[in-house]
Amino acid sequence: MTQFKTFYHIDGTKYVVTKDTCRGCWMNEHPECLPETVKPVWTDGNVIVRQDVEWPIPGFYIVSIKNHTESIADIPEDVYKKFTKLLFYTRKGMRDILRIKKAQIYHEEKQYNSHVHFWLLPIWQDIVDKYGLQPKVYEGNVKTYI
Repeated sequence: MTQFKTFYHIDGTKYVVTKDTCRGCWMNEHPECLPETVKPVWTDGNVIVRQDVEWPIPGFYIVSIKNHTESIADIPEDVYKKFTKLLFYTRKGMRDILRIKKAQIYHEEKQYNSHVHFWLLPIWQDIVDKYGLQPKVYEGNVKTYI
């Protein structure tokens, strides 16, 4: 029996897909289904920078590899160099252009169907101060931060 899961997008749209569907690959294969706000900010065909598709936090960027790659160790070296350079320049742009002084950067290799990407979670100090929290993706308190 086929199992399903749902991809939620920041504009409220949702798509039901088979349980083994990779979100990164699905987004790359179905750009017409993506809200305008999560269209790539930059891509060269190998590496993509975009607003996070699920969490509506201004400046919450994802830097990802286009082709399904499960581990950093599997990225071709030339693509890896470009990937880390874009990670650097995305964070620098967050600081210099968006005035985001602090950000948390995360990467995880899931046990099943992982797709290499880094989250760059901006720390909006006024929100942190107002609600007395320190947002961390791995603790799941991103929902509180939103």
